[in-house]
Amino acid sequence: HNPDKAVQGVTMFESWLVNQEMGKMPIKGFEDAKDGSWFGSYKVDNADIWAKVKSGEFQGFSVEGIFGYSDIVKKEDIMLEKIKEILRSAEI
Repeated sequence: HNPDKAVQGVTMFESWLVNQEMGKMPIKGFEDAKDGSWFGSYKVDNADIWAKVKSGEFQGFSVEGIFGYSDIVKKEDIMLEKIKEILRSAEI
């Protein structure tokens, strides 16, 4: 991952993991993708990149993310405790 090579004008608008039991299927041409495979759809507003996609020069890219699972879990735990307190206080 090189921030100097980051592509501008490309936006992910859909993302899913293949899970055939839940009806989340791979896209046409990738029917043999196994459950757990990650697919995404992108809107390309960058004319230069779109021309490279159509010519076959640009065939894919990596995706980088920063995730803070521990903060999310803590917030959910706090919210759950508040809900429990409300329910306990409302008991008749």
